[in-house]
Amino acid sequence: MRFRLTLIQNKEDQLIPFNYQYYISCFIYKTLYSANKDFGEWLHNEAYSWGVKKFKMFSFSRLNIPEFETEGRYLKIKSPQLYLIISMLIDDIAENIVLGLFQKQQLTIYNGDELALFKIKFIERLPDPPFKETMQFKTLSPILLKKKEIIDNEEKVVFLKPDDEDYFKYLKTNLEEKYIVYAQYNETKVSEKTLDSFKLLDKYKPSLITIKEGNKNEVNLKAYNMTFEITGPTELIRIGYEAGFGINNSLGFGCVKVFNGNNKQIDDTS
Repeated sequence: MRFRLTLIQNKEDQLIPFNYQYYISCFIYKTLYSANKDFGEWLHNEAYSWGVKKFKMFSFSRLNIPEFETEGRYLKIKSPQLYLIISMLIDDIAENIVLGLFQKQQLTIYNGDELALFKIKFIERLPDPPFKETMQFKTLSPILLKKKEIIDNEEKVVFLKPDDEDYFKYLKTNLEEKYIVYAQYNETKVSEKTLDSFKLLDKYKPSLITIKEGNKNEVNLKAYNMTFEITGPTELIRIGYEAGFGINNSLGFGCVKVFNGNNKQIDDTS
């Protein structure tokens, strides 16, 4: 299920940090928590579990800001409206609940120095695309995948590039794990499903994102924007589209739109 939020500035020329993703993630958690405390706590602390791994099953796009300027490490928002897509792997029965929840909220982005407030002017449910066994996607927020390697006798985290030998392996394993845990949670039969192929359709672009910037728990992550084609069971492709591809989706990674060759799509925010 996918929603597009139209946001309006509380005042003109507000500043938001380049690394704003963490604040949007907090906003989504807070909104869901306000509806149901137990659900909010479960989603944040437990969520859908697969062994030691936990999946939140939602992702979101970068902010689409039609007009902006850069000012130091900030974006100065010049346009009166901006847009955000939130994508969630939830049942259709929850549509009206989610729509009602976000209509009542205000997005706050405050990093300790600059405060920016945005009211939700409008929220709409976007139609689902027809899911097929081969589909092309373009990232609305970069896809993050990583692995651990022994380098110079020390275990280090390596962020995977889309043309790395192991990239497809990690991409499809992540989707398979999401499928299994979601099926188990909904008490439906789990069958063996795996992606068949992954192909880049253009040059990928790196994106360096800092989570909790300026905090003692600051984390620097390297993800990639790209246009790609995948082939596999529609159940897996749907999960990637709705919950996000790759890891750390709830922090603003792995949200995609359907790509049809001319870059025009109803869920376009780029």
